Amino acid sequence: MRRWEHAGDGAGKFWEAGAEGASVTVRFGRIGAAGQARVKEFGTPAQAEAYLVRAVGEKERKGYVATAPGPAPVPAPRSGAASASRAAAASGAPGACPPPNSPWNR
Repeated sequence: MRRWEHAGDGAGKFWEAGAEGASVTVRFGRIGAAGQARVKEFGTPAQAEAYLVRAVGEKERKGYVATAPGPAPVPAPRSGAASASRAAAASGAPGACPPPNSPWNR
């Protein structure tokens, strides 16, 4: 899902939307809150996509600005042994962490 925010006039609101198949999911609310979610079903994926394009256009005309897409922010490293092993793993040091399919990674 993509995200738009509107901070004008002290509003501090967000709007997220995405289409999957013939349904469009929208989540909205105040920035920092969980917000509300709505799912709207359509007859075909093309109808869902057309609705999403119209809804995005309306929000952008109202002043909502798309935020940068990408993965969720990575938390800051913690101090101690755990961060040392993460740093070793990031550097590619052998034996720093178990292989990806190891039961220790689950």
